[in-house]
Amino acid sequence: MFGSTIAAISTARGKGGIAVIRISGDDAITICEKFIFPKRKKALSEIRHGSVCLADVKDEDGTLLDESVVTVFHAPHSYTGENTVEISCHGGILLTESILMRALSCGAVQAGPGEFTRRAFSAGKLSLSQAEAVIGMIDAETKAALALSRINLDGAIRRKTDAIYETLKTVVSGVYATIDFPDEDLSSLSDDEVRNGIISAIISAASSEALSVSHS
Repeated sequence: MFGSTIAAISTARGKGGIAVIRISGDDAITICEKFIFPKRKKALSEIRHGSVCLADVKDEDGTLLDESVVTVFHAPHSYTGENTVEISCHGGILLTESILMRALSCGAVQAGPGEFTRRAFSAGKLSLSQAEAVIGMIDAETKAALALSRINLDGAIRRKTDAIYETLKTVVSGVYATIDFPDEDLSSLSDDEVRNGIISAIISAASSEALSVSHS
């Protein structure tokens, strides 16, 4: 779907125990094999999906940048739905930027803000409400906001809107059948069922809106 393989430091900038660099795209594993060398003497392409390995991360001249923990995800079973490699390195500012620059020099491009989540949305891994919930979890400043974002990330709003869509689809189909073929009694819905379906959709929509507003 996307032509480029993207890379970015996925943890907050600053000094810390660890930092994570994420590389995602069709060529993620191929690119990372140019500078990541597992201690177990296997190529990254031989590492099973979801497996973690200890690896040497090397600069262009073979200099050791860091001994890092590397996780490999094979498409479509990753956050973005693409091949993905995550490097958990020591959390120095210069070190993490050096590893990112090495990934970029090997063929990746700098990811834009929110691009990993955008790719997850495009791949159908997340609905729009779930993508918004990811941002909500990052920005949450209270336990209530965090809990609500967690619920939305689990698909609460999506399930509600899917149910509303199915209800309205049934009602509209019945109404169209009655309008187009009034003498053939093709609609399986009575007037009361149509009315109740619309009322149910309105109530569900109001509930979903309240959940969304509370999140914002």
